[in-house]
Amino acid sequence: MRVKEVWQGNEALSEAAVRSGCIFFGGYPITPQTSITEYLSWRLPEVGGHFVQANSETSAISMIIGASIAGARCMTATSGPGLSLMQEGLSAISAGRYPAVLVNVNRAGAGTADITASQSDYALLTTSLGHGGLHGFVLAPCSVQESVNFMCEAFDIAEKYRCMVIILIDAVIGQMMEGIYMPPFRESVPSIDKPWVPSGADGKPPRIAADRCFRRDTNDISEIPMLLEQEFFDLEKLYREWEKTETRCESYLMEDAQYAVVAWGSAARIARTGIDLLRREGIRVGLLRPITLFPFPRGDVEAISPDLIKGLLTVEMAAPGQLVEDVRKYADRSLRLEEYKRAGGQLVTVDGVINAVKLLAKG
Repeated sequence: MRVKEVWQGNEALSEAAVRSGCIFFGGYPITPQTSITEYLSWRLPEVGGHFVQANSETSAISMIIGASIAGARCMTATSGPGLSLMQEGLSAISAGRYPAVLVNVNRAGAGTADITASQSDYALLTTSLGHGGLHGFVLAPCSVQESVNFMCEAFDIAEKYRCMVIILIDAVIGQMMEGIYMPPFRESVPSIDKPWVPSGADGKPPRIAADRCFRRDTNDISEIPMLLEQEFFDLEKLYREWEKTETRCESYLMEDAQYAVVAWGSAARIARTGIDLLRREGIRVGLLRPITLFPFPRGDVEAISPDLIKGLLTVEMAAPGQLVEDVRKYADRSLRLEEYKRAGGQLVTVDGVINAVKLLAKG
């Protein structure tokens, strides 16, 4: 019989990574992510893995590139300012299509700002991974259990699609303690061909660990722009396929709702409590919670009918609002769209959600 165990969020997802076959972590301490680094510094060696504390986040992401090219299941973790330093490496990972996992424990920005919870890295991780306009697969849990569950999937997704998978949480989920079911160790990691690994070429074409456009048989520099263009078209096609097959969105009490709240991560968790209390007052409000932030569940937002829903409210811990821009892009233009947001490390509150929905209902 499975028994619940009490775990801190950061440590729980770290243990889940170990049990999912992660054997390398390269990272640099930064609050509120540091307990991931601390945990894996002793845990990975216990299972024969390797932990390296880099001298900066720039070095850490470069180590992840090397570990992925070597064929290892690898990950790193950071928070806002460190994420900024990783942008060039994230772009290289996207271009080379090296599978890896990144945990970003979002803290308040911009600049160094504050170490408390925020959702202000949303746009940075969903719009583009570094320069070049390419994307990673972004998952947004709202509990410690979901953080564990998503980590158990992350390496498989990364290797299936040859991409960076990002688990985006914040200081609330990273530091909170919850009862969870920890998964058992995977007895084996799926055996797949790893064309990104420059393994032996005996009887096979040589493999070069570089951006994919340089893996073709050409010495003509004039062909490179055409090859690059084709790679970008291929990736664009992949992202469109993700939209069709990989989007995830939780719907809560939307069946008879007259108003809809859209929120992700810990903000959605807080909003859900507000929705339950509003229902007791007879206000029919529901919740849409995007779980994949990229690919964004646009179909779920597009399906909100103005014949049934009188208004939308986005709830997020970021100003200017970021989630609201994706909702605005896909929602029916005739729907009234309002925002409730906090910033600078301030959490949205249950009372704030309740008041914002009541204002929306008043029109």
